[in-house]
Amino acid sequence: GACFSGYHNHKKLSEQIKNAYAAAEEVIEDHDLVVYEQFFFLGKHLAEKYGKPVVRIFTAPVTNKKLMQEYVDAGGALGIFRHKWIARSWTKEVAKDIPMKTDNWLDEIIENPPELNLVYTLPEYQPYAEDFSEEHFKFLGPSIYVRKSEQEQESEQAV
Repeated sequence: GACFSGYHNHKKLSEQIKNAYAAAEEVIEDHDLVVYEQFFFLGKHLAEKYGKPVVRIFTAPVTNKKLMQEYVDAGGALGIFRHKWIARSWTKEVAKDIPMKTDNWLDEIIENPPELNLVYTLPEYQPYAEDFSEEHFKFLGPSIYVRKSEQEQESEQAV
């Protein structure tokens, strides 16, 4: 019974996040739960603003201060944010008047977690796994399942 609700994609991450937030605000009243991915740092705020329960999902390992610093130091897409002033400026531009716990989106991801976080990684593959409480972080492993052939799906639908 779930319905997909999309948002306008954009090449700039800042615009994409703003578009996602605006689209979510348009439909949130009709939903019972907010589920958001780790890098959508405004997800928890959105749920709190509308009094909705919230779950964050991690399709990659959970990030803490140590691992985030490793990502930033490695360069790549997050490398620009090794300069705190850039991270703060970018966050201010994206979040506008949305109150947050921190002034840096990378810190917001780490320091403002929801109560429930679902992680599609096994603890054995999670860097710094000991830093994440079992109460708030559920390591589910990958969502791998045996795929049915088209013929099997058709026979099930006929029943």
